[in-house]
Amino acid sequence: MNESDNDGKIRESFVKISGTGFVLDDKPYYIIGANYWQAMNLGMVIGNRSRVIQDLATLKENGVNCVRIMAGSEGPSGEPQRMYPALMNSPGEYNEDVFEVINRRNTVNGIIYKDDSVIFSWELANEPQDIPKENGHEYMGKWIDSSAGYIKSLDENHLVTSGAEGKHGKEWFITMHRNFTSAHVWVENWGYYKSDDPSIENFQRANSFMLDFLQNVSDWSTSILHKPVLLGEYGMARDAWSGVSKYSPKATTTNRDKYFTAITNKVLELEKQHKFTGHMFWAYAGVAKPSDNYPQWIGDPPHEPPGWYSVYDTDKNTLKVFATHAKE
Repeated sequence: MNESDNDGKIRESFVKISGTGFVLDDKPYYIIGANYWQAMNLGMVIGNRSRVIQDLATLKENGVNCVRIMAGSEGPSGEPQRMYPALMNSPGEYNEDVFEVINRRNTVNGIIYKDDSVIFSWELANEPQDIPKENGHEYMGKWIDSSAGYIKSLDENHLVTSGAEGKHGKEWFITMHRNFTSAHVWVENWGYYKSDDPSIENFQRANSFMLDFLQNVSDWSTSILHKPVLLGEYGMARDAWSGVSKYSPKATTTNRDKYFTAITNKVLELEKQHKFTGHMFWAYAGVAKPSDNYPQWIGDPPHEPPGWYSVYDTDKNTLKVFATHAKE
């Protein structure tokens, strides 16, 4: 997760935890973020760095101060539903053109990653799941402790979180979090929303579930664990009833814009109570489109239909939601 000051200058201090919130230079710090997971591959020498610069500039213009990126990908190349080229081609074999690890020196600014204040946090995994065996929670807890402990032994500056989504209830949520807590909410994937249903009841069902979910993870994190909580992923498909496929950039975003507004309003409400720290929408495609030549590397990863949850630079109404929230 990367971020910078609103004036564009690179910070020299690091975001810390204070009670149930984040602070930067002893001032409250809130995240208005985007999942831009493809940035690692786009930033390669053989990637598309000019696109990264353009996409980040648009995000900044709309109030976004943090991006969540993928810092590791596995091969071998040629396997389906993989990012190519991969960071790790085989166990212990890394591709320097893609390389991301804690002790690497940034070839652009010369700073070792562990000393670079532009990095907000390390995340152990994306949505790690319970181990389907006896004492699975115990094993998962040990994995989190050992992995996070190893990272902290190398890097005392940055925060660490598990990357869990929180959909399995309070006990699982508590097991998965040691530093600050994360949560993801997916109303269509979890069966609370149908993108081809234009009824108000369909939207209200999704919206009500989301509001209850955010309240729950906020309570679990701040009242039980006494830790900050960050909404690391949320998204909604385009309107499938609009006359074109929901995967098409031409489909309307009526419900998505209302839903995103409801999320930012709820997060703002909880932030004022010191019970939330921010949100990161899924996912920014920027100037890329599903019709681009392979690899598109838009907001949807290789194992999902291109265009499902992508937000484009042309989605002005959606981007306005974040700009408005930033001002608030």
